[in-house]
Amino acid sequence: MRPKGRDELDSLYFTYPKFHAPTARDRLDARTPVAIVGAGPVGMVAALTLAQYGVRSVLLDRKDTFNDGSRAICIARQSYYILEQIGAVQAFLDKSLGWTTGRSFYRGQQVLEFQMPDSADEKYRPMYNLEQQYIEQYLYDAVATNDLIDLRWTSELTDLTDVADGVELRITDANGSYVLPADWVLAADGAHSPIRSLRGLRLKGQNYEGRYVIADVQMDHDYPTIRRALFDPACRPGGTVLIHRQPDDIWRID
Repeated sequence: MRPKGRDELDSLYFTYPKFHAPTARDRLDARTPVAIVGAGPVGMVAALTLAQYGVRSVLLDRKDTFNDGSRAICIARQSYYILEQIGAVQAFLDKSLGWTTGRSFYRGQQVLEFQMPDSADEKYRPMYNLEQQYIEQYLYDAVATNDLIDLRWTSELTDLTDVADGVELRITDANGSYVLPADWVLAADGAHSPIRSLRGLRLKGQNYEGRYVIADVQMDHDYPTIRRALFDPACRPGGTVLIHRQPDDIWRID
């Protein structure tokens, strides 16, 4: 959601690229060891991990750009070890903000401060803040230069069929449709997964409904990079407000 008069992809800090469906059609239906549906962080990391073991994959996404809006910003230490293994960590280190401290406030008074386990022997900080747009951009940069990964944008899965030696995916894009045979298919297409819908499956786990206001605001302030949680604040009686500093003087208010 954007203020009135702003486009959905208008951003204070990020310029969204525009991707197109493949124009060369002669090899689109060539068999692949793994087809990955969903080119978000999970799908791209999966493709890069497979490539580390010499496994080719076709990575499909129905969108024409990265995920937009105020999404994930906190990355745990273990994820940086994974990014290191797939050769993508340096861009994350150059941009993200590391942190160890959290403070909680009740009605304006601090009631808690914690420090996440950290030491000089650790290679990475316990947590890092980085907007998801950059997460996807840096993973895409690694994917785009990897010859073992064929990334196809605006390519929507419309059918999935089991066959004797694997699966067949019906893919539709702006230039037509085709069948992609694969040994394996990996569902990285989110909680509202088209693959689950085609198979009559549901995401297992607990869920609940709630209404949230999430905003990224630009502010030049030298307040440290920590996690702040405000309980029953004057601006939101009875509610909770989380505040995180991000790169580029962007602050997440949740």
